[in-house]
Amino acid sequence: MSTERREFVVVGAGPAGAVAARELALAGRDVLLVDRAHFPRDKVCGSCLGGAALHHLRALDLLPQDGRALPHLDLLAGRRRARLPLPDRRVVSRRTLDAHLVDAARAAGAEVLTGTRASRVGLRDDGLELRLDAEGDAPGHAEQDAPGRVVRAGLVLAADGLAGGLLPAGRPRAASRIGLGHVFPAEVTAAHDPGEGVTMVCGRAGYVGLVRDEHGRLDVAAAVDPAALRGREPGELVNALLADAGRPPLPPARWAATAALTRSPPGRAPRVLPVGDAAGYVEPFTGEGIGWALASGRAVVPFALAGWRDDLDLRWRARHRTLLDRRLCRATAAALRHPWLVGVAVALLRLAPGLARPFLRAPTTGAVR
Repeated sequence: MSTERREFVVVGAGPAGAVAARELALAGRDVLLVDRAHFPRDKVCGSCLGGAALHHLRALDLLPQDGRALPHLDLLAGRRRARLPLPDRRVVSRRTLDAHLVDAARAAGAEVLTGTRASRVGLRDDGLELRLDAEGDAPGHAEQDAPGRVVRAGLVLAADGLAGGLLPAGRPRAASRIGLGHVFPAEVTAAHDPGEGVTMVCGRAGYVGLVRDEHGRLDVAAAVDPAALRGREPGELVNALLADAGRPPLPPARWAATAALTRSPPGRAPRVLPVGDAAGYVEPFTGEGIGWALASGRAVVPFALAGWRDDLDLRWRARHRTLLDRRLCRATAAALRHPWLVGVAVALLRLAPGLARPFLRAPTTGAVR
């Protein structure tokens, strides 16, 4: 079997990987972007773009025309509730956003292979060899059907998510929650419609966000304690959280789940740089997860263009640690483990919504310098 040589292979076509591939292609470099999924597709995600995400998308001229403004957040804890104004927020489904970014990478000159799994073969002096195999039996374009294709990349960007397989996975942090998600069809929205804003329900076992996306569908995303799922279906646990806040139950669904949300950075490997969620993740209650991914995808480009050398991975990881300030998310996630504290906070915010301004401001976290 012949080996194909490529300058860069980006594994994972979410926001981090797609943006990195696009920027490398715009720099005139040879880029192959690979993802196991076929696009468009949904993800476990609240579909809300915070200030950092909007900052990066506008700077790249990549903000989708679809989507709508998100004027407020309804925060519920038991029967307590508070409505908080949201500065500069939008809802754009991952089905729309990710396909848009992948199309932009392709238009810039990157080759895109979807429905394709990448696995490590071996390390050579001049690159890392990956085997590309068709993933599952989902239909794809003829150009995508490349079972057993082997490529040797001078540098691989691992943008393959929380539990990606190209690098040794980072260790989950103690008490880390997992993500659950499902996008319900538009006919379900009427009974659960959060209006123009986003509804966030906080309970003892986790929290659930509900938002109407640009297609009229109901996007539901939750972060829950793994222990609370033992012996229960995901939908049962989500409905229990909703019931505590007086919300109606959701119909049966096939819920998607994530790995542990909060984890340490992954292990190291020659000629591989972790990007986006694969570089380490913190439970993003404040809604900046996509902003982090976009910042990472942009910031890795100068490191990639510099070419591989033995200290490149260490220098990139040091930069990545300074790129994203996640202290607010860590503090918020810790507070959410104490229902009494959440209840008091919601009661105070009902009386004085301005107290939430430090949490809900429209930051440009992760600005690329």
